[in-house]
Amino acid sequence: MKDGKTAEAKKYCDKAAENPSTMEWYKTWWFSGDVYYAIGVSKEESVKNLDPEPLSKAFDYYLKAMVLNFKDEQYHNLDIFNKPEDMIRFGQLMGDKNTSYIDNRVLTDLLLSKFPNLSVAFVNKGRDEYNEKQEYKNAFESFGRSLFLSQLSGKIDTVLIYYSAMAAHKAELFDEAVMSYEALIRMKYGDDDNKRAGLYLNLANVYMASEDTAKAIEAVKKGVEAYPNNNDELMVFLINYYLKAGKEQVAFDYLNKAIESTPDNASFHFALGTLWDKKIEIYQNEKQPDKVREARIGASGAYEKAVALKSDHTDAWYNLGAIYYNWGKDLFDMGDAEKDDAKRKALKDQSNEKYKESMNCFEKAHELDPADKSTIKLLKSLYYRFMADDESYKAKYDEMKKKLEE
Repeated sequence: MKDGKTAEAKKYCDKAAENPSTMEWYKTWWFSGDVYYAIGVSKEESVKNLDPEPLSKAFDYYLKAMVLNFKDEQYHNLDIFNKPEDMIRFGQLMGDKNTSYIDNRVLTDLLLSKFPNLSVAFVNKGRDEYNEKQEYKNAFESFGRSLFLSQLSGKIDTVLIYYSAMAAHKAELFDEAVMSYEALIRMKYGDDDNKRAGLYLNLANVYMASEDTAKAIEAVKKGVEAYPNNNDELMVFLINYYLKAGKEQVAFDYLNKAIESTPDNASFHFALGTLWDKKIEIYQNEKQPDKVREARIGASGAYEKAVALKSDHTDAWYNLGAIYYNWGKDLFDMGDAEKDDAKRKALKDQSNEKYKESMNCFEKAHELDPADKSTIKLLKSLYYRFMADDESYKAKYDEMKKKLEE
């Protein structure tokens, strides 16, 4: 190795690992770990190609050197990475000042130099497997080895736990992902409360992927309780879940709580508008006109708040236009059915007011999304309605008609 002959060093390390006279010698594995680590971090293709998994072997060899360095031979068979009970015993030995070692240099070298260096190498390997190769199971294993080595050196790397959690989720190792996210939640990992609340959402997504909806909802509710002022995404999760489950009233209640804590969130007001829209449909089917009117007021108020907060919210403008359009149509039909001339005229005037409010909203939606055919059709019908009394609408009608024909 000192002469830069890595291939030769590997050959002799492999022989020593198989030779009965050296295979139980701690130095064999100490030096072999150095050789395979050098192969794993080399930039030279000829050296990198000497072994397909050099870092994993370096990891195994260093750990073997650790256990073979105990003076008491009864500990030479500890499997400290794969067996929890052996890991516990190993930790007890390391923490006992009376534990004796064959060579104290090995302990110092591994804990202070080799393990930290190998840990970094595994992080780099895991990132490549996660980002470039999309080999998520391998990435999880690499991050796990890095984390293990960090802990042996006396450090708890929360960033590594987070990487491990993400890789486990992608690899569909759901139990491992849950354990990692729960550990991060206990340690309050994250730069701020928004990120710490996000851990509950990540945990919920793992449960959803493993088809455990009950635990997913439980995790989100815990997050909402833990971070009442930083739970927008958690609220969205609950609202969407209850909407899909057909529990509109529960979704409605959560949405009102969300707006109470974050009143300037345009998305929440838009979502509230869509819930009121659903109520309009329900009340129309039940033939409850008073409740239809109440729901329309609620929906229009929510959409108006959404566009006030976010003036380029195309969907909110369109939905608001639709509320006023349908409201205008109902008032017009009521006017047709009314026998009293004065009442009929009043209803027709109210209808026209709603239609014009609708027109203003659709014009804004059209300005934001000129290609949307639904908006163009509605504007065309509205301009047609008013062009008999106002010639200025004729040009607008022709414009919309032309756009539909294009």
